[in-house]
Amino acid sequence: MDFQKLKTFVADAQEGGFSAAASSLSVSKSLCSKHINDLEEVLGCGLFH
Repeated sequence: MDFQKLKTFVADAQEGGFSAAASSLSVSKSLCSKHINDLEEVLGCGLFH
């Protein structure tokens, strides 16, 4: 698990979605989505519903 993926998770939770999180982190929306998917796979559960 890497720190950038955790940072993406926190930004997504705080900002309310991938688009806003991506903007605040200066990365693409698809990268945010990939980071969340990677975390969900490692943890074995969904993080957002």
